[in-house]
Amino acid sequence: EAAARVSRLGLEAKASQVLLIGVQGQGTPSASTLELLGRTPVGGVVLFGFNLPERPADLGAYVGRLQDAAKANGSGLPLIVAIDHEGGSVFRFKGPGITRIPPPSEVGSAGAKYASALGRAAGAELRALGVNMALAPVVELLTEGNRRFLGSRSYGRSASVVDACAGAYIEGLQREGVAAVAKHFPGNAE
Repeated sequence: EAAARVSRLGLEAKASQVLLIGVQGQGTPSASTLELLGRTPVGGVVLFGFNLPERPADLGAYVGRLQDAAKANGSGLPLIVAIDHEGGSVFRFKGPGITRIPPPSEVGSAGAKYASALGRAAGAELRALGVNMALAPVVELLTEGNRRFLGSRSYGRSASVVDACAGAYIEGLQREGVAAVAKHFPGNAE
């Protein structure tokens, strides 16, 4: 069905579908964001900490307003709604009500079963709030060259540990209906 809808779009609308844009508005989308989504069929939005309401439970209403605005752009396609959700220091939510995911370095030490359980929990919570894409996990190996940038954001120094834990986290997210984005490519070095 999505392919059929895309095939009916003009060239400009198809080009807009590859865009994932930041939005304005803290706790509620700004009027300019809603107007932009109503006229431009972007593929999706990425939410940052400054966008989020104080209570995670209120994010569903925020996302609902974004989706409602996008319905007016004529594409017939819902928005991808993305957020960084790696755990540890990269955790955008404020206040109680959502599972605080530990740093990937701790998850790597605990193993793939733990990573899978965290991925399922994260996926279920994000999906319930209207978020359908997690900009996670980090799949880089921790090295001396990227230690200052990555810190605890890597599952570890071993390719087999990173592969197993990142893969399990991805599978957990996707099992709950949330797309995962493995990052960063080609990697970070100082």
